[in-house]
Amino acid sequence: MSRCVITSLVLALAATSAVSAHKYGFGKCANVQPMIDFDADRVVGLWYVHRAFSTSSSCLTFNFTRTADGLKVTESKELRGLDAVGLEHKYSSVGTLTDNGPPGAYEGRFSTSESRHWVLGTTTKLGD
Repeated sequence: MSRCVITSLVLALAATSAVSAHKYGFGKCANVQPMIDFDADRVVGLWYVHRAFSTSSSCLTFNFTRTADGLKVTESKELRGLDAVGLEHKYSSVGTLTDNGPPGAYEGRFSTSESRHWVLGTTTKLGD
C-alpha cells in the first residue's frame, strides 16, 4: 500500500471513531421535570465554582440572595488574560431567577441573555 492510502485510511478510521461517540435516534426528547422538593432557601449564599468549562475567567463565584419571586444571582469573576498586564480585572454581573411554576423551575434574566433553568437534582444536602 502506498503511504497516501495508509494515511487516508488512518484519517478515515480516526474520523469514524470520533463520530461514533454520539448516539442518534428517532423519537422525542426525554420528558424531564424539575426537582419537586427543591428548597431555594438552602442555596442562598456565596458559592465558589470549582471547575468551569469553555471560559477564560478565574476565581468564579455566584452569590444567591432570596427575593420575593425567586433568586438574585451575582456572578463575580476575574479575567485571566489581564493578569499579565497588571490591570484590575474583577467583573460582576447580576441576574434574576424568577419562580416559574414548580419548585426548581426558574426563568433566568441576565444582562446578555434570557433562559429557563431547571434544578434536576442535587448530590449533597444543601445548607448543612
